[in-house]
Amino acid sequence: MRWRSLVICLAALTVGCSAQPPDLLPAPTTMWSAPPSTSTRGNLVKQVGQRAGMEAPDGKVLFFFAIDKITIDPPCADDPAHGHRVALAITLRTTDDFSPEEWEVPITSGDFEVTAPDGSTETEVVEVGPCLRPEQYLTRDRYARGTEYRGLIVLDTKHTNGFIVFRSNLAEGGVEWSF
Repeated sequence: MRWRSLVICLAALTVGCSAQPPDLLPAPTTMWSAPPSTSTRGNLVKQVGQRAGMEAPDGKVLFFFAIDKITIDPPCADDPAHGHRVALAITLRTTDDFSPEEWEVPITSGDFEVTAPDGSTETEVVEVGPCLRPEQYLTRDRYARGTEYRGLIVLDTKHTNGFIVFRSNLAEGGVEWSF
């Protein structure tokens, strides 16, 4: 992989509210600009629906994503290993500068951690067994340039509130959402 490091984009866009369909994925929405802020943990702070992104060292934006909805304990047939599941409905859009040859899947559950209200961090939050129908998950197939993807990432955590933190091993810093 040619990218030595990627940095989290500081541009933030807010997603407007819209009616929710009966499943866990929200309806597409319209975006507009909003200023970024940083938490005491050094992460960019986002609200549900605000957009974050990744850019290459040369400043070219590779992709944007937003957590459109957070669902605590979605209906599942089996129990989570750590006590609770947190489903993140994500919209991800790759740009024309995204290179599928260098970056197969921009976001997976392994890029997330959960910070509890007391400040403790849980890093092993990857879902152990599938909870939802395969077509509901954010695809793990190779992504294409200039394409939008929508789906769920499900985390397995002991917490029902705190902060969801996106921290890619190829990025400096992180992005967090309260839940």
